[in-house]
Amino acid sequence: MTGGACNVGAIANYPLGSLIYFLVFIIGIVFANEAQASDRKKLLVFIACVLALFFGLRTEKVGIDTVNYLRYYTETIQYGPNITASWYDTVYVYGMSLFRMENGFYLFNFIVSFATNLLILLRLWDFKEQINLSLSFGLFYSFFIPVELNIARQLLAIALVFWGSRYIFTHKVWLFLAFLLFAVGIHRSSLIAILLLCALYFIKDEMSYSSRTVLSCVSLVMPVCVIAAPIILINTGYLTDYAKYFESNDIKIGLMTILKLLVLFIGLSKHKLFQRFDVQGKATVIFTIVGLAISIIGYLFDYMERIGYFFSIFDVVSLSYLARAQKDIGNAEYERMIWLLSLYVLFTALSGNGQGILPYESLWFHFTV
Repeated sequence: MTGGACNVGAIANYPLGSLIYFLVFIIGIVFANEAQASDRKKLLVFIACVLALFFGLRTEKVGIDTVNYLRYYTETIQYGPNITASWYDTVYVYGMSLFRMENGFYLFNFIVSFATNLLILLRLWDFKEQINLSLSFGLFYSFFIPVELNIARQLLAIALVFWGSRYIFTHKVWLFLAFLLFAVGIHRSSLIAILLLCALYFIKDEMSYSSRTVLSCVSLVMPVCVIAAPIILINTGYLTDYAKYFESNDIKIGLMTILKLLVLFIGLSKHKLFQRFDVQGKATVIFTIVGLAISIIGYLFDYMERIGYFFSIFDVVSLSYLARAQKDIGNAEYERMIWLLSLYVLFTALSGNGQGILPYESLWFHFTV
């Protein structure tokens, strides 16, 4: 999601493929707006289907890591999940092993894409009274769809955590922990999402008694986990795959992080809007700040931003919260600024092609121009 220089880049080389991404973007916005205006939740299922049809059925040429997914799928089918489960997290591998049919890889990707996007869209629906749903969809599409086409497995884990976060606010924190555990079985980086509970410490007075109790327990256990986790991971070899991410010490300027910080500062700097938000609104802003902090660490270490995705997924809510609140006090310009940010991110994702999503190719058709 890192922004780059504003040049046409890959868009000029693959105009028809780029057009597909912009068309799906527009379709999603139109139907998200209609879903909110008509209070028809089922339209979210339609949007998830559209996303899965176009992007779930992509070939291995779309997304840098997709070819690796195909290789692991082939090895899982050939040798069994007990072998490849040591390379991939267990739940994902055993799910993959169920698709032993012609084009099973593409069907599996379709289901993963549909589940990922539907979980995120349904979670956004929880906020429909406080946000502009079409704006939140636009932010999600621009910030995360290019990433999803590259690292689909982690995005599924993020979607599970994002959906499960609703239970933090409905006095069912243990259900959130259950979703978190399931997500860990898909991608081990999900462990970082336990910090969602710690971030809520700042609004603990507005939480239920049971949620505060669980939060207190987690806070007590967390120091032990912070000390023990690296020792366990090193001794088990779990960090081997990720060691390369911490070898770089070059500072890289992240324009996207700077823009988010600027937009967030502008949104929060006037009229004490944060104090007006409900518990969930305040939490999403806190999660956004945590995600930005992790992105700043990413200036020093490659790929650290990926760990922050479990928090930055809440950007699509917090920025829409702020846009709605600013509009309610007569500042419609702020919402337009967020729309421009969304378009800019999508444009740079396509022009820079950092996730390898161009040229576009699926089972149905492909565009090499």
